[in-house]
Amino acid sequence: MEGILTLLVLTLILVAGWWLFRGGDPSTRDYENSERARMPDELARGRLVISETYWRTDVPRKLGARFDQVFLTPDGRLVPVDTKRRRRTNVTYYDQIEVSVQGAVLRHGRPGPLRRYEVAHYGYLRVVREDLPTVYLRFDLLTDGELESLVDRYHGIQSGEVEPRVARSPAMCRKCAYRADCPTDVARIAHVR
Repeated sequence: MEGILTLLVLTLILVAGWWLFRGGDPSTRDYENSERARMPDELARGRLVISETYWRTDVPRKLGARFDQVFLTPDGRLVPVDTKRRRRTNVTYYDQIEVSVQGAVLRHGRPGPLRRYEVAHYGYLRVVREDLPTVYLRFDLLTDGELESLVDRYHGIQSGEVEPRVARSPAMCRKCAYRADCPTDVARIAHVR
């Protein structure tokens, strides 16, 4: 009986090893291959080094970022990639801010092994569209100085020292947490007219 149990355990180990050696589930390999085919070349040839992780830094200001993905390109740069599900294939200012914060956190708060790599001055937005191919949009990241100004302005508005500006479009107001208290809510004002 003990010999049969040993044989069964060895068989399970061999099957698991074969499955892992071949790259796991074929559907997972197919997904990864089709996704890499849509990626920009530097990401497709790069290596995923961060996924679904939260980090913080105190430089240039106190910032925190949840990374969807960060790739290490073949030439040694860390590139943040954020994923959004939407119909339109565009990068909004909020997308640019979000990924720029990720870039700042990478520059100033990354752990030891990743410190030796340069952080790219750009990032990608991965736009997942229903019934359409996923697209990757490259854009420049904001500088540390620009992020400092945004953080300082935010705190100034919160403290009442700085007046908020009217949003450029109603869409900018729709998801704002302060909309109910805002006298310049463009979305509400446009709807009333």
